[in-house]
Amino acid sequence: MNISNENPLVENGFLILFLDNSLCIGQIIGMYGKIGERHAYLDEEITDIDKLSYLSVCIYLRAYREIFSNQCKAGGKLFIHITSKNIIFNLGKKNFSTHLPNTITVCSRTLEYFEAFLANENLLKQIYS
Repeated sequence: MNISNENPLVENGFLILFLDNSLCIGQIIGMYGKIGERHAYLDEEITDIDKLSYLSVCIYLRAYREIFSNQCKAGGKLFIHITSKNIIFNLGKKNFSTHLPNTITVCSRTLEYFEAFLANENLLKQIYS
């Protein structure tokens, strides 16, 4: 994982995730860590993945080439709690634009990362099964 002081996890940042045997993009809504016996919201940049117990993310599924959508077929948006094991790559906050409601368009560099991981999706399925 590429999470470090130079590239921390931040609220509203984006990630490439592997969920339910598929790649998708997630936008971080909130980050939580275990403090004592409870989980608490972390209002800071995360440079150490071990501080996290889970993240709340908005999921964007690929709609067409560089366009991703968070709209569910049944209506509404896609939100989920994940653990750090679902994170494949930290994209940060840059290189995204919103043109239509419920969609994001990724830049060519982000698309290259996504395509590279997609080319190895069968390997990811073996690792995560």
